[in-house]
Amino acid sequence: MAEKKVAKPVKETVDYTDDGVRISNDVICVVGALAATEVDGVYNVGSGPKGKKNIYKGVKVKLQDNSAVCDVSISVKFGENIKEVAGNVQKNVKRSIESMLGLKVNIVNVHVIGVDFEGSAGAKTAVTMK
Repeated sequence: MAEKKVAKPVKETVDYTDDGVRISNDVICVVGALAATEVDGVYNVGSGPKGKKNIYKGVKVKLQDNSAVCDVSISVKFGENIKEVAGNVQKNVKRSIESMLGLKVNIVNVHVIGVDFEGSAGAKTAVTMK
């Protein structure tokens, strides 16, 4: 009896240009994640360990009416102004995706999922005092 082969899922690609350029959704997420990590005050993108290869998993992109809606999840360094950091992430992600990929970005939603205390004096004091 012959085995049935299960088809591998095809990675989602986006065909958003007039000249037929197709870009994987993962590529858009990587560009957004790297742009977010460039912002001062951002500790990490996504919920995984810092510095891992999968930072793009902290970014989700949906296309609506030939423009992108991005959701970026970040952790902020302790002592930083969260509103300011989130605003800078929005600007940098939008600028990077638009300039590198030519894709119009309408919305960048920033979700602050954590605050990192690594390296702050308050955290060291709190850890050593018992």
